[in-house]
Amino acid sequence: MSAKLQRLTEYLLALDFVPRENLESWVDLCTMNPSSKNLGHYYELCRLHHRCTLFIERYIGDSRQITAWIAAWLKDHDPERDCDRLPDPDIDIEALDASGTQWDIDVSIEFTEPVLIEQDEQTGNIDWNGKKWRLIDEPIIDTAEELDRLDPNDPGEEESTMGTLP
Repeated sequence: MSAKLQRLTEYLLALDFVPRENLESWVDLCTMNPSSKNLGHYYELCRLHHRCTLFIERYIGDSRQITAWIAAWLKDHDPERDCDRLPDPDIDIEALDASGTQWDIDVSIEFTEPVLIEQDEQTGNIDWNGKKWRLIDEPIIDTAEELDRLDPNDPGEEESTMGTLP
């Protein structure tokens, strides 16, 4: 399953607006772009493009509320949607009664997600590029623990090893 779809589903379930059995989600199709990218201490081995469905049965209330929850979640948790050129979600809302207060809602949504790996000769189970690698869930972020100098223009600081401009 798509990690983003799983998190969106968990978010909607936590809102407790329908019984748990009335909300389902699944991946309809997954395609892979196998172009790799060196990101320092790890690689993006490929990107997965997921076409997914969220199906909500017998929702009672204003159907716009569902769209607002999904839109808010996407804005907060999938900010790269525009860069990935993903289409807007398609939402099919079917009234189940004449009063227009009970709905079946079918959401078609797409996500892209990287497959990240880091080198691990001990326990890695992915053979690639002559080395052993393992999957990682999140990017590795390096944080500086020391600072060699604050201001390269300060004569009190150590001189740059890159040379000086004429």
